[in-house]
Amino acid sequence: MLNQYCGEFGPWQLRHFVLTSLAWALEAFHTMVMIVADREPAWRCVGRTGCDEAARTVCGFEPGSWEWTGGRASSTVAEWGLVCGEKYRVGLVQALFFGGCMIV
Repeated sequence: MLNQYCGEFGPWQLRHFVLTSLAWALEAFHTMVMIVADREPAWRCVGRTGCDEAARTVCGFEPGSWEWTGGRASSTVAEWGLVCGEKYRVGLVQALFFGGCMIV
């Protein structure tokens, strides 16, 4: 039935398939960029006081007692200080991005 009403898989079907796949490939690229850019990088203690290397988070440490291992430009989390009380913003931005993708 499919062959009778739709025809064979020809050049126009191939073109349609490739163009449709390219649109999804771009969406996959945007998703990958968000995951890589929004990761929380490693950190290390700078001074002897106010920092504990065994801690899982930097919340509660004195300012200047720790630093990001890759520098502030290693991710958007490090660059904009989206840790501790500001961490909800990472998920909020990701949710808005995917909500916009569903609308478009």
